[in-house]
Order: sequence, then structure tokens, then C-alpha cells
Amino acid sequence: MAIGLVCALTLTGSPTLADDKPSEEPTPTFSYTTPTEKDYLRAFFEWGGVVTAGFLQYITEKGMVRNYDVRYNWPMFRQKLLMQKLEWDTNYIGTNFLGHMVGGSDYYYAARANHLSIAESFGMSVAGSLLWEYVGEVREIVSINDMIVTPLSGVAVGEPMTQLGAFFDRSAPTLHNRVLGVVFTPFKSLNDLLDGHTLARAESFDAYGFPANEWHEFHFAAGLAQTWQQDAAPGSAARSSQEWRFTLASHLARLPDYTGPGHHSMLFSDGNASSIDVSVAMLPDGVADLDIATQVVFAGQYTRDARLDSHGGLWGNGTLIGWSAGYQYTVHDYDRDRRRQIDQITSVEPLGVLFEHRGAFGAGRVFTRISAGADFAGVRPYALSAYRTRADAVALPYVIDQHEYYYGMGGRGAATVGIGAGHFEAQARLRFEAYAAVYAPVGTYDERTTLEERLSYALAGTPARVAVFAEQRARSGQMGHANAYRSELSLGVEIGARF
Repeated sequence: MAIGLVCALTLTGSPTLADDKPSEEPTPTFSYTTPTEKDYLRAFFEWGGVVTAGFLQYITEKGMVRNYDVRYNWPMFRQKLLMQKLEWDTNYIGTNFLGHMVGGSDYYYAARANHLSIAESFGMSVAGSLLWEYVGEVREIVSINDMIVTPLSGVAVGEPMTQLGAFFDRSAPTLHNRVLGVVFTPFKSLNDLLDGHTLARAESFDAYGFPANEWHEFHFAAGLAQTWQQDAAPGSAARSSQEWRFTLASHLARLPDYTGPGHHSMLFSDGNASSIDVSVAMLPDGVADLDIATQVVFAGQYTRDARLDSHGGLWGNGTLIGWSAGYQYTVHDYDRDRRRQIDQITSVEPLGVLFEHRGAFGAGRVFTRISAGADFAGVRPYALSAYRTRADAVALPYVIDQHEYYYGMGGRGAATVGIGAGHFEAQARLRFEAYAAVYAPVGTYDERTTLEERLSYALAGTPARVAVFAEQRARSGQMGHANAYRSELSLGVEIGARF
């Protein structure tokens, strides 16, 4: 009810408002003092260099499972073209979901660094994956999962990294901005040096040297939490442990007046909103949680209608609706009593939808973000150990039996609601994921849910923040008639900075 009242206030506005600022278009991702053109020829050669480097590494590596019947000859190549040599491969989850993510990102970087569009760069990632599977991996059949992961993770990781590097290139020419621009977009920085291009910095900067006309939110935090894990067995006692938590996040929106006064309604298609989030939790004896997530809203609709009243208070709304792509690598220890091994899910979201609303009503503000999408994932089945102890267990495919993960199709949904007034801000976030095995002799399903509530206070005149939080997680899995479930509750405090 409170959120609904706040939203109604933002839509109603204030009776005494100042004039809007004139509308303006978003700054291009790549900005230079003189016009530049796409360099398709160099993009092709740099893309070819990535393919060649991968091939040289491939033919010299040892210890991987190979199909030595596959070789360079027309009958075999013909079978590949006719999709007669096409299957899910049996490599480790790290190879399939991390190694191929790196390869797909490199294909993407090679194109984007030469100013090709998102669609063109994605096409180069697809072409790189096809060339690799059909020609590069001479000793292997065509891998279905690699053909999915390589190009999709290429755009889902490569574009947020490109956007972050380009953001620093548009920032003030300080040493740290120059270094960060090179770190996040090395291919582009090298090409700029070879071409003699001069970066076009923003016309004005904020207190941190970042573009004043672009919204950004960088978040760094460290905290301490107490976690209680509850097993599904009746009468079982909760297991308690203490953990250190660390967070590093970057959120960008290259859209005019994203949280300020202005009147805009525009379509965008240049990856104008993106995020990179990294969090880790440490126990005395190892990692309790590792979560690396990227997302890019590559196209959509943006509207903003907000004004300042005569007292300087902001009244109005802004909405963002767009198509997104994402990648996530997660490791979490739901079983610190060692009943099961550490959980792992790595997923790529080829196409999702995102809705975001930001409202202001003088001294207060509200925020709503809803996203959903389909995922392809590598999932460690949570019920695997329980299934293996059953008398009716049957033989499992090699990748599940030996590497303990399966290829899964599924989806995710997430919703975040926040409300703030002055230096205080309260936020709640719910996330749900579900996956089913693509191929398995028995029905195999996995789900996980996370609900987080947070209350933070910003120290006046500084980017420093302190927060208290509560986090509830649930993990469940099913293989045939075997089931597994575990829930946990974490309470903690966090100190960090947001600017």
C-alpha cells in the first residue's frame, strides 16, 4: 500500500514546477573528437587472430577427452555439415561455461573494438563459434552446448565490459580513468593508439571525474554475517557459521537525466544500460559463496518526465523497458555439514525482458525493477548424492556421473523494490531460478530462491554507507524419486561506499 501511494504521488507531481531541460540524445558508446568509421577489415583480422590463438593452444594442450576418429577429411566434414556428428560434449563445466565464455567474449571484443554494432559483433561471435566447432576442433565432433554458450556469453559479458571501458574513456583524463579504460577495453585502446584517435571526453564531470550527463553507480562493500542452515530432515538442528562478505558492482545507464529533471521519450539500441556484479563470502576454511553476474539491456524504450519544484525538490517518473542478455557464474555452500558438495550453477540468458521504474516525490524516491528470461545452464544436480544411494538408481550419462553437472534449460525471474527518504533507503529483492536436465535417464530438476531485505544509511557529504541485511536462501533438487532440500538464513552488517 505504501509503495502504491508513493507511485501515485510521483504520477500526480507538484503544483509548482520549474521548466524542463531541453531533450537530448544519449552519448554514443564510442566518442572521438573527429568522426570515425567501422573498420570491417581489421575486425576480420583481429577476429582471425583470436581464432588462430585458440587453435594453437588447442593442438598443444594435453589431458582432455578426445574423439580421435574425427579428423580433417571430406566424409567427416560432410557428416558435420549434415549434423550427423552433433551432440552434447563431455568436457568439464569450467571448460564449457568459463573457457567458451572467454572465447566468445574475445570474438566479440575483436569486432566491437573496431566500432561494429552489437548485432554485427554478435554475428562475429557466432561465426567464430561455427569456425571453431567445424574446423578448429579437428579431433572433436560439433558440440551443441558450445554453439550455445560461446556466442551468447560473448555478448552477455563482452558488451558490459565494453560499456564500462568506454565509460572511463569518456571520463576525465586522470591516470586511473585512463588505466581502467585500457583494462576493460584493451582491443579498442590498442586500435585507438594505432589510429591516432583522440577520445572525446564529456563536457563536464562530477566530483569523481565521471561524466556529469551519465548515470552511474559504483558500489564497494565489506561486511560480516551470521548464517544458519536448516536441513529438511525432521527435528534437525540449524548449523551456524560466520562469514566475511565482499561486494563490487558497476551499474551504468547512458540515458539523459536518468535520475534528474528532464523530459525524454526515446528508443535506444546501443547497450545503453549495463551492469557487472561480483560478490564473495568467505568462511575460515574456504569460499562460502561466489557470484559473478553481467547484464546488458541492448535495446529498448526510455521515458523520463521529471521536474524541480520551486524548492529544488524533484517530482516525476522515469521508465525503462528493454531486451536484455546476461551471464552468471555462481558457487554456494548450502551444506557446511558436508552432506553434499558445494553447489554450482553457471548460466547464460540469451534473451530476457526488463522493466524499471524510478520515481521521485520531493524528499522521497521509489525504485522498482522486474526482469525475467530463459536460461541455458550447467547445473550441479542438488539431489545427485541422494539419488546414488537409492536401490532403483540407474546408470547416468558420463557428464553427470563423472563431472557431476547437467545441461539444463530453464528460466529466472527477479524483482527489486526500494524506497528512500533523505539518507535512508530500504530495499527488498526476490530472485527465483528453475532448471530441467536436457537429457537424463530420470527426471532431473533444480530450483533456488533468494530473498534479501536491506536497510542502509548514507553518511552526509560522503559516499560512505552502512547497512544491515537479512537474506533467506532455499535450494532444492530432484532426480527420479530422490529429493534434496536445504534452506538458510543470514543476518549481517555491511560498510561500503556508493558513488
